[in-house]
Amino acid sequence: MLDRHRAGRTVEALSMFRKARQRGIPLEPQLTELHRRLLCDDPALSGDDEPTWPAPRQLPPAPSDFVGRETELAELDARASGPVIGVHGLAGVGKTTLVLRWAHGVAAGFRDGQLFVDLRGGPVGEPLRPSQILDRALRALGVPTDEIPSDLDRRSRLYLSLLRQRRVLVVLDNARDTEQVDPLLPVTGSSLVIVTSREPLPDIDSLELGVPGTDQAVALLPSGRRSAELAEQCARLPLALRMVAGIPDVALRPATEPKAALGTVLEEVYRRLGPRQQRLLRVVGGFPAATAGTTDLAVMANLPVDETARLLDELAATGLIETVGPGGWRGHDLVRAFAREQPGHNDSPRDDLRRLLDWYVPATSRANAVAFGTSVRAETGEVRPPEFADAAEALEWLDFRYPSLLGAIRQGAGNGNPGPAAHLASDLFRYFSVHGYIEEWMDVTAVALDAARSAGDRKIEVRLSLNLGYACWDAAKVDEAHRHFQHALAVSQELRDRDSQATVLGVLTGVNITVGRYLRAYEYASVALTMSQSLNNHVSEAIATENLGIVDLLRGNNAQAIRLLERSLSLYRRHKVRLIEPDAHSELARALFRDGDLEKAASHAERSVGEFSDIGDDSAAAWAKTRLGLINGVLGDPAEALDLHRQALPVMLRSPRNEYKSEALNNAGITYTAAGRPDWALEFHHEALVNAQRISCLYEKARALDGIAAAHRAQGERADEYAHRAHELYVRLGAAEARRG
Repeated sequence: MLDRHRAGRTVEALSMFRKARQRGIPLEPQLTELHRRLLCDDPALSGDDEPTWPAPRQLPPAPSDFVGRETELAELDARASGPVIGVHGLAGVGKTTLVLRWAHGVAAGFRDGQLFVDLRGGPVGEPLRPSQILDRALRALGVPTDEIPSDLDRRSRLYLSLLRQRRVLVVLDNARDTEQVDPLLPVTGSSLVIVTSREPLPDIDSLELGVPGTDQAVALLPSGRRSAELAEQCARLPLALRMVAGIPDVALRPATEPKAALGTVLEEVYRRLGPRQQRLLRVVGGFPAATAGTTDLAVMANLPVDETARLLDELAATGLIETVGPGGWRGHDLVRAFAREQPGHNDSPRDDLRRLLDWYVPATSRANAVAFGTSVRAETGEVRPPEFADAAEALEWLDFRYPSLLGAIRQGAGNGNPGPAAHLASDLFRYFSVHGYIEEWMDVTAVALDAARSAGDRKIEVRLSLNLGYACWDAAKVDEAHRHFQHALAVSQELRDRDSQATVLGVLTGVNITVGRYLRAYEYASVALTMSQSLNNHVSEAIATENLGIVDLLRGNNAQAIRLLERSLSLYRRHKVRLIEPDAHSELARALFRDGDLEKAASHAERSVGEFSDIGDDSAAAWAKTRLGLINGVLGDPAEALDLHRQALPVMLRSPRNEYKSEALNNAGITYTAAGRPDWALEFHHEALVNAQRISCLYEKARALDGIAAAHRAQGERADEYAHRAHELYVRLGAAEARRG
């Protein structure tokens, strides 16, 4: 395929892939990635060099205070030819430090990247499941969300196939057991996986890391405090040595083994802390993620932020915690486990978590509003949520806290705070969707849904059922998604909650439009419109009006569609529904285009592209660009039209939104046929067909077949079968295209 592309025969290369897929021939992930890049006409493939693939660089910084371990480093060098190395040893002995020091030294030899995953196998928190680890690894290796298999076996095979084809260094830190890592361990290939664990794992050739020798242990102590006696009192355990280094005039009980030494050091360090320092360390131990922000800990501890920052600096000076980036803190899991075991007068972990959730809910809502244009939830906590200068700052806040937001939901669901946990999960809907974090979206939403049910909060149960349906929809689990949507409708009807009913009916309208049930969609939208108008629910009214316009458009009632879509756009603007307004611009552009008002259509399409970009929805912006490209092609600017498609396709082909993707590919195909490139158009339409079938999107399936027929005819070839199949689908749908000659 690559040779043909470089010989100027790219369409032949694409055709090879398509025909192999049609015949059911198994295709390696690297071929799928090459096919995607060829569809985008990636200029990086034109040179003589081998094509490069996404090369993640995930190793944390190399430890700055590393001392000695020359023998162990040499042992890792000697074992590096095998596909898997294990490093096991006591907690706090320095396994991660050793592996990171070695990994940074050899990273340049792994040209295709380095992955690092904390498996969370320690005593605090839930360990990552193999499916979660594989999901993260596959994303980092460049696999689009919609191509990550849903079942563990196929996910493992895809990951191992990529490791065989590339040279990647993978560090799996802090494994709990063999079951957790077994699906990630290659048998052959040039990649290398390193696994750290506290106990040796069966079937892994593992280096046992013991405590350092006396000289190396003494070297870990600060100058002026270096003594063999103190090192031996700490049993030469690096974690204990780093903590004892900050204790002046320390006198420890002699320790005969490292675990006892660490306990002695922790007790001594903790005893010397002031009451507020002790309280804050206990909060660090109970925090729902390994890494915490200063404000997050202040909220949880019910302390002023500036005082919390000072106390955290003091704790860091003792070696109990360490800084992670600007404003972040992390404690070793043994320190966190110790802190959780310490009694505290009037401590209430449930109340601590409740304060955190009461801050997270409005703070997340505000971050979503700035990043994605959603509505802002009322403030509930005593600490004001942060202000964000722009979408980038809001997204940075969400990205940093993503693990603790998930942890807070899970802890809250099982710790007497189900209501706020459910609301927080609901508010993360847009973040999950835009980033394509589908597995964690489904997982945490299911947890929150159970929490909502246990709390008897049926209204949030409706919203979470909708969110779970959306997640299943993005995962191409169409039937499962529909069940969740129907459940949301049933609960809202039981509650006689007409606002929620109007919202759910709007969702079901969209689902039925996608799967081609236009009459049912029209019925749902009509009921939703009447209901929302009676309630003065202007957002639901706008959505229902837009949905009615889309159905009229698809059925060929252009004039009525334009009136409805203009009305919906007016409602979105009047009530400042920034999140959905660009979609209305795009649908109005499509209606005006079909009605022949090309200049006005182009204007609305341009507004749609700009507004989607402003709210950070890159997939939707790329989709809107392909509509603009379609319009520009008919306006007589084929160069600009083709350029818009070239800009959009690299984003669209990695998007998890198959409906967007199918339409975008069909739009590109139509434009390329009109521009005299039906050979390229065929490839776009065939790819659109595959995606449309994945989510049962009959209209885009019909457009793909129609486009394939048009491309064949443009090449002087017969295309009766494709044209007939397209017409049959259009008739079945009741689509406007069925009335063509």
